[in-house]
Amino acid sequence: MLDDKTDILIKKVMPYVTDAIWLGKGNQMIARLKMNGHGDEETMERAQLLMDSLSDSYLLDLYARHKRNPWIKWKDSVKKVIGIERPIESGLDI
Repeated sequence: MLDDKTDILIKKVMPYVTDAIWLGKGNQMIARLKMNGHGDEETMERAQLLMDSLSDSYLLDLYARHKRNPWIKWKDSVKKVIGIERPIESGLDI
């Protein structure tokens, strides 16, 4: 998720989905930005704002709204917050 407008994105892409919409936080966002030469102050501030917008309460509310949608799959970063069991072996997430 790249902003806190996930509901709008889901609605817009749903007609085109053939398998699933995977929702999760960005992995190691700050480190990846810095590694790719984007560690300036403005970028870091915006990245932090993004991470803050995807708070636990936001994720819990998002899950409550979409948990019955069979097209939506939850990445590990969300499963940790909402308490969904995570597979112990790679490739077993469905």
